[in-house]
Amino acid sequence: MLSSNNSYNSVYELLIETSITGRSEDTATIISKCLLNHFDQIPDYSLTELSELCHVSCATLSRFIRQIGMENHLEFRNRIQQEIGKYPQAYSWSHPVEKIPFLPPSSIA
Repeated sequence: MLSSNNSYNSVYELLIETSITGRSEDTATIISKCLLNHFDQIPDYSLTELSELCHVSCATLSRFIRQIGMENHLEFRNRIQQEIGKYPQAYSWSHPVEKIPFLPPSSIA
């Protein structure tokens, strides 16, 4: 699991890293893959709706959000909304196999 002392620029990058570094049955891996699959919709979902979507409790999702470096769901949602606002068309495309949005190449620093 990534700590809040990471060097990633975006929530998207955090989720990608979490989804590929953990074991497939790890809760963090499952949550990150679910969130990536619905990345462009996250700003529209409440914590309860996201936890139901990921098949975890609200407490588990809250812990995950804190583990990747955000204080709470509101900060998580706002950061994602800002990322999507910078590259709206990029997050609406998806990888043909993984069905996750592509990361805009210009956002990688």
